[in-house]
Amino acid sequence: MLKIETVYSKDEAIRLDVFVSSEAEVSRSRAAQLIESGNVSVGGKTASKNTKLHKNDSIEISLPDLKEYDVKPENIPL
Repeated sequence: MLKIETVYSKDEAIRLDVFVSSEAEVSRSRAAQLIESGNVSVGGKTASKNTKLHKNDSIEISLPDLKEYDVKPENIPL
């Protein structure tokens, strides 16, 4: 599991899902899934995806390990 710990440093407020998306380099829908599953905390507390971040908020993002799939090609007639 990869953990990203950061502090929001801009003056303007921003939604949590937008910030997580850019910081973790994932889509906004994936960011929303991470937030809803409790893998993102703001100031040590879980938050919703539309939480507004303000200057000096501390954010912790936990990215679960990717699953490896054993997929093999199948010879099918076209």
